[in-house]
Amino acid sequence: MYKKGDLLTIWWFGVLAIVGLGIVLGTVIFYSGSVDTRKVESEIMADKIIKCLNQSVESINFINDGFDIYSECLISKNVFEQSSLFFVRINLVSGDLNQGPYKFGNNALEKDCEVGENVNAKYFPDCTQENIDIYAKNGNKISVNVLAVSNNKGGAYSNDGL
Repeated sequence: MYKKGDLLTIWWFGVLAIVGLGIVLGTVIFYSGSVDTRKVESEIMADKIIKCLNQSVESINFINDGFDIYSECLISKNVFEQSSLFFVRINLVSGDLNQGPYKFGNNALEKDCEVGENVNAKYFPDCTQENIDIYAKNGNKISVNVLAVSNNKGGAYSNDGL
């Protein structure tokens, strides 16, 4: 009644349909996924700046004495100047001396952090604030406060990163 080729043809079309459906579903799932890197980027940026300032502690007025955060901390200047997605504020307190705030990047993101704390909004930036006490060799204590803000939702890899 059936030839051997007829049964094989039915299975062959079934296998093709399953493979095709798998490719279509995989593509739809891949392109529908979103990556939100804002919180991780703000944490990494704050940690990187804290570590950099910790290594440059020997001069109390390190930012006023020509301290270049971009070259010293190995941060791309293009990230802060060309993009409006990042912001960093640094405050330094040593005894009676209060330095700062030193601001880099899009200043509007600082206000968005304050608003974002009170409002559950999907498109507000994620902010990371870190405080650390750094001690110089001469015994001076410097309190460092870093606010790092990222509003980068995610996307393709860029070599200009932090």
